[in-house]
Amino acid sequence: MVNGAAGFENAAVTNLPKGTGNDFLKIFGPGCRAAFSDLAALSSGPQASFDLMDCNGRLGLNITCAGVDARIAADVHHYKSLPLVSGIGAYILSLAVNALFKDIARPLRVTVNGDVWDQDTTILCVCNGRYYGGGFMPVGHALPDDGLLEVLLVPRVSRPTFFGLVQKYAAGKYADYPELIRFYQTRDLTFSSSAPITVIIDGETMEDTSFTLRLSDKKVNFFYPEGLSYLPAGQRGDTQDKF
Repeated sequence: MVNGAAGFENAAVTNLPKGTGNDFLKIFGPGCRAAFSDLAALSSGPQASFDLMDCNGRLGLNITCAGVDARIAADVHHYKSLPLVSGIGAYILSLAVNALFKDIARPLRVTVNGDVWDQDTTILCVCNGRYYGGGFMPVGHALPDDGLLEVLLVPRVSRPTFFGLVQKYAAGKYADYPELIRFYQTRDLTFSSSAPITVIIDGETMEDTSFTLRLSDKKVNFFYPEGLSYLPAGQRGDTQDKF
């Protein structure tokens, strides 16, 4: 829907919370799921013009990932069908399987802001929104309308380090671990490998050996319930939403 509506001023999209994680909606704060399920309130709410990521021609609104985080997301649906497993439980199970029984790092060459990262990589995460993976918030200050993409890169780490880091990463504490997590703000980057890379953009899986990811020239109008704000919690208050 985002790809179809992008660039059209007379069109707008929204998000009904029927997905596995409903992660993009979490930028609107606690209670967002119930608010977005109220169709009458949703239809009369404000709208904002949001940035889009262009990944090899595919447009996305929330987050693009290309490390073990992408492989975890790609496998979620295998576990979601199991009894008593859904939502965050499927993500946790997929994380455990991919981190315990498979190699968590793969060779990756990333070029961003003139830097070249060429090494085994555990995580590559590019944020336009703030949440993915059933509730992980890697960059708590990311905004979908600030004209910037936030990039996190994690090199190969041991499994004990990985599991010790996961909760900190999920809570947006990347700045506390500069020796393990490299952070960039950019408008574009490239990444490639000799073997196919699994990439997840807004839940959709792509595979190729080379990717260019940039802010799209197109934006998309997104409407949401009155009274909600997509600003980070510390920035909410009397701020006026953008129309």
